[in-house]
Amino acid sequence: MHSSSGWSLGYMYADPEVKDGKVGYVTHSSNPGLHHLDLLSKSYKGFVNVSNYGCTGTMSMAYSSVNKHVFVECYASRRSVALLEMDLATDKIVKKWNATGDPYASPDGRYIVTLQKSVNETANLLLDSKVYVLYIPDNNSPAVFKSKFEIPGGVSKLVFNKKTGQQGGYLAYISLLYSDKIAVIDLDRLESYASKISYIEGVGSVFTAPGMHAVQRYLLRSGPWLVSPATANNSVAIINTAAGELHGMVMGVVGGRGLYAVHSPVLHSSVPHSPVPRSPVTSRSGAAEKIFWSQETLIVLALFSFYKAIA
Repeated sequence: MHSSSGWSLGYMYADPEVKDGKVGYVTHSSNPGLHHLDLLSKSYKGFVNVSNYGCTGTMSMAYSSVNKHVFVECYASRRSVALLEMDLATDKIVKKWNATGDPYASPDGRYIVTLQKSVNETANLLLDSKVYVLYIPDNNSPAVFKSKFEIPGGVSKLVFNKKTGQQGGYLAYISLLYSDKIAVIDLDRLESYASKISYIEGVGSVFTAPGMHAVQRYLLRSGPWLVSPATANNSVAIINTAAGELHGMVMGVVGGRGLYAVHSPVLHSSVPHSPVPRSPVTSRSGAAEKIFWSQETLIVLALFSFYKAIA
């Protein structure tokens, strides 16, 4: 299939758990379905057409390892209009959900969390900011609706992290486009709005302006650390998820956007397991403090400006 003139966007999804890693699925914002690829033979297998569900394109995807279903963002007129649940064993749609936005699957495959944000980019005005949560009860059933709620500030990106000191359960950390906060959702406490949402404050802001397109606030989790650029402040927020609070701000990173975690070799020291000091940061109180990494080093890439190394 071919797209019409103009911009288009899509993603490829492949996973060792999906048909033993032998296939891939490709979305396309201007094609009404999924392109099915054979990764072993490097060949095109076919097209899963979802135009009957009102989709003129597809975009983001999330896979549940519990029921082996994939959740596909349905596009129409270049905007998100629904979420399709597809059984990968048959490539058939089993449910059309009235949930819009980017879907994310929790690491245990039990939850599908969808972030919906709508912005008038000409005026730089936030119109909508919602979260939808689906729950997968067992491996033989489709998802069930769990919760829907609004989060002020414009939901942007999401990462999951296991609860500290517990055998099970996850927290969802959500960056906000028009706020200096990170929202935290307890997926085990969705029945109560007051208890399911908390915030980590003082994480800086993202630069936005009228006419800017598809601005996001990116998140990266590396071990107990959560990292997010604050482009309006030329800084990067470092969050300690174990403590549930801001650890500090790395200053002087101009235009930081992309984030990568790199595993570094174990550094030898005369003191066993002694942490290795890295970059100085500014704490919320304004005092200088140190960030310590032992097994992992975080690298922040400034994609649209010079990268300024922090000594």
